[in-house]
Amino acid sequence: MVLPRLAFPAAGRSTLHADPRRERAICTFAVGRHRELAAISVAASQAYARRWGWDVVATAEARLADGRPASWAKIPLIIELLGRYEWVWWIDADALIVDPHAT
Repeated sequence: MVLPRLAFPAAGRSTLHADPRRERAICTFAVGRHRELAAISVAASQAYARRWGWDVVATAEARLADGRPASWAKIPLIIELLGRYEWVWWIDADALIVDPHAT
């Protein structure tokens, strides 16, 4: 079976649902040139998510920063996702999971 791949969005948000229970999520945010890095790193996040049953939420929603530097976007995103998930794991756009089997 071929599983769907999540492409990092040009704008807006994409979600990969790896587990129907949806208790845990890996999330990342990137705008501008950081989207190029996120497009590479989100594939590693997907591999980890599939292995361990996490969802992946990737967003380029500039509104999340609300006029602040882009790094501030993680705060409203994490708060929002904690309303839906028991656990939220933030991963910077330039970070990479190198061993999807590690817990």
